[in-house]
Amino acid sequence: MQMPLLKQTLDHMGIQRLELAGWEADDLLGTVARRCEAAGWACEIVTGDKDSLQLITDTTHVCHVKTRMGQTETIEYTPEVFRAEYGFDPIHMIDLKALMGDSSDNIPGVPGIGEKTAKDLLVRFGTVRIFTAILTRWTSSPACAKNSRKGARARSCRSTLPRSARTRPLISHPNPPSGIGTTAPSSMTGSGGWAF
Repeated sequence: MQMPLLKQTLDHMGIQRLELAGWEADDLLGTVARRCEAAGWACEIVTGDKDSLQLITDTTHVCHVKTRMGQTETIEYTPEVFRAEYGFDPIHMIDLKALMGDSSDNIPGVPGIGEKTAKDLLVRFGTVRIFTAILTRWTSSPACAKNSRKGARARSCRSTLPRSARTRPLISHPNPPSGIGTTAPSSMTGSGGWAF
């Protein structure tokens, strides 16, 4: 019910909007952000979806909008702001979600690992690949065999971490129609922007 009204409103305001059958808006955001970056343009993404935080670069910033208890807060994430809050680089949002899971993206995560523990692991180890390599080495060590409780939990953690979630980005980059992101729309060079 809301989407047709929103599209009509954006059209009346002269704000270009993009949609592509079979692709989610965040996939198009990722594509446009990378194309803007390749063309040397600054890209500002305004969203309530934390998945877009993985797109942050020196030229792509994400304004994350959240409303809590009737109060709306907007944080502009640059690489520095993101690192100060999370303790690791933005691209590792993929690793964070792989560890803690996200039901809205069908990422099961590792049972018993929430956001705080996942952040701590990434700050300590850097990536899920390094963490799982260490787990693999440790679970096959004599020390692990001596402590069966910790060893069982580590083996469970390693085996529960889905292979697809370890490596796949949260936002894919579709091959959109040739006009998307190849030239600056008039709304991008003046006031306004793109809406997805």
